[in-house]
Amino acid sequence: MRIQFIAQGLNDQSKTVGKYLCSSFQDENYNKFFCFSAFTKLSGLNIIKDDIQAVRQRYKSIKFFLGITEKGTSKEALEFLINEEFETFTF
Repeated sequence: MRIQFIAQGLNDQSKTVGKYLCSSFQDENYNKFFCFSAFTKLSGLNIIKDDIQAVRQRYKSIKFFLGITEKGTSKEALEFLINEEFETFTF
């Protein structure tokens, strides 16, 4: 397992979470993706959706664990994940 801290907004703007995730989907060393997020918007998912859909056949597991705080997670984001049949849990 590799763990890396991404200080998005604190330093180099070329190293965003979305860019990091998209590049990690290309790495053959990974075969699982677990996303933990306090809130999720469709605009954020749009950044990774092409890449994550491309690796679904290769990955053993893709799971999303999402908080649904008031006005934090959008209905559109949840609909996308459900319609694409990604395993999704809300809290």
